[in-house]
Amino acid sequence: SHQIGSFLGSWLGGRLFDIYGSYELMWWISVALGFISALMHMPIKEKAVQRLANQQI
Repeated sequence: SHQIGSFLGSWLGGRLFDIYGSYELMWWISVALGFISALMHMPIKEKAVQRLANQQI
């Protein structure tokens, strides 16, 4: 998914620049996606993994 987002971000940024002559819309889309991603990850509750003292990481 990272590669798809990377491709779409650069491609869509170029397309929007061609249409509107500015990167501002792409900037705000990126900001909105960042906030949405943060909100989606807030409910995740990670638990610590119990390891033995002699067990290496």
